[in-house]
Amino acid sequence: MPAVVVFETLFGNTALIAGKVAEGYGDDSVALTTDEVTPEALARADILIVGGPTHSMSIPTEDSLDFVARHRHREHTSLKRGGPLLREWLDTLEHSEGPVAAFDTRYRGPDGRGGSSSILRRLRAAGYHHIVPAEGFYVEQVGEKPEDGARLLHGELDRARAWGESIAAKVESLSD
Repeated sequence: MPAVVVFETLFGNTALIAGKVAEGYGDDSVALTTDEVTPEALARADILIVGGPTHSMSIPTEDSLDFVARHRHREHTSLKRGGPLLREWLDTLEHSEGPVAAFDTRYRGPDGRGGSSSILRRLRAAGYHHIVPAEGFYVEQVGEKPEDGARLLHGELDRARAWGESIAAKVESLSD
């Protein structure tokens, strides 16, 4: 059975990671934005994997999007792609006791915290249980100015695919 990888992306890095996680999991798994995922897709999945970018050690809020938009001299709406904010989507999940995994994209920092802890907290509130530790995938600044953007560090896409494979192995071992 497939995994459903639900994600929010602002500049495309989280979307790339989500696609590789789904590819690594295999079995016709899909990566879907918060507006693409349907209750039917969730119902047929063996596992829900959720990811998003990190803003101030959490997942984006309307306020953090406004801040990023001002900092990058862009329209707020050009940043928020793919439907409702991930936090809003998570808060609408129906109760389930199914397995989940969470990931985020983030800059390397001294605290080592990312948005995946916020994702897991919301998933646990809906009854889900995580079966693997949350994972952070790293981006780096492009250029000298914040408006220059960020890109995934070398090797992160391979690491995302391998993480997807490890989740599939864990799900298989739980079903044995």
